[in-house]
Amino acid sequence: MVELDRLADALAEIRTVQIDRQRCLRCRSPRSICSACAVVCPEGAISPERLPEAAECSGCGLCAAACPADAIVLDNPSDQELLRRFARAARGRQTLTVACARATPPAGSDPVTVRCLGRLGPELLLAAAACGAGRIRLWVPDGGCGPCPSKAGAAMLQSAAAEARRVLAGLLHPCEIEVADASAVAEHTVSGPNFGLHRHPNSGPDQRPERPRVDLPPNSERRAFLRSALGLLRQALPAPAAAQAPEPFTPSASRRRELLLWALERLEGEAGAPPDGLAWGPAAVYLTGTCHRCDVCVRLCPNGAMRLDEGGLALFHRRCHACGLCTQVCPTGALSLGAPRPLSFLRSAAPDPLGAPQVLRCTACGREEQVVVASATAKAAGRRCLACTLRRPQPANPEVTGP
Repeated sequence: MVELDRLADALAEIRTVQIDRQRCLRCRSPRSICSACAVVCPEGAISPERLPEAAECSGCGLCAAACPADAIVLDNPSDQELLRRFARAARGRQTLTVACARATPPAGSDPVTVRCLGRLGPELLLAAAACGAGRIRLWVPDGGCGPCPSKAGAAMLQSAAAEARRVLAGLLHPCEIEVADASAVAEHTVSGPNFGLHRHPNSGPDQRPERPRVDLPPNSERRAFLRSALGLLRQALPAPAAAQAPEPFTPSASRRRELLLWALERLEGEAGAPPDGLAWGPAAVYLTGTCHRCDVCVRLCPNGAMRLDEGGLALFHRRCHACGLCTQVCPTGALSLGAPRPLSFLRSAAPDPLGAPQVLRCTACGREEQVVVASATAKAAGRRCLACTLRRPQPANPEVTGP
């Protein structure tokens, strides 16, 4: 296994960015309007249609952090490698310093350096806190990120830090997250409302008692890449027809979601279970109209978060990233994004019913059809079957190209 990991590391050195086209929203449906990776890329080098060459990609990692479906894999370093560095740097220290490559952190801080701090999503910041850091200091260049070509990185860093602070505050966890530079450390320091009452005891300004080693999550990213690389090699060699047949897509929790669950398990062990009102993410998927059971959302969800059966339409919150693709491809607009749901929803691996089945009699053709509505007491909107609904003129969507 060690030799395989070394081979995977060597193969990763020649790779910059990889798009998992089974998760990419634009690759899954032409109705998707997602362009998150292209918007944040400072080099204009990435899109669902093409990958950047080694000379184009700066390795900032903003595309991977911005992708709503977790379809972009980044190496050199990967999130897994960064987590290992965080665990080593936090051992025996009160402060874990993570610095931008253009920044000049204070002497003696022993920082973990990344090319752009914007690649640190809230999941990775919470995982850093779970590694035992009492304070996480994110060191930006002197004077801020204004001159940097990765201009989106500054906003992404502030958003990720704010989300991680909010969760830590809700857990009453003592870890603090600071965004600082040499000119104004205090100005950028933000703490949760309960941090002053729940600080780690320490005997010095930057020392803390030695903590046991942290069991990091399995290094699935490099092993997955190794398997894909070996799979390409197998495709180049003669093989029986059965071996050449493509394997079916098996949805699973994404890398970022697995990292979040790993971090929460350890943070809750230190601070207790989160309150019921502590939510996660910017939004969540809701059934707000009549689901005609066409199955489009189930087939196109990049993370396999939707299920449709006799009980109606259900959602696996553990897999859902609220990327919005289901709301864009639903032919009747029955799904929409709303307020985020509590973190407790992520713990359950069982599907959550979005609505209840109901029999609808179409007012146009008189045919009966089983539909799903948001609750057992609600009535199906429109009172038309799917066939009659799709025959009605639909408003043009200028963003949609293709069928």
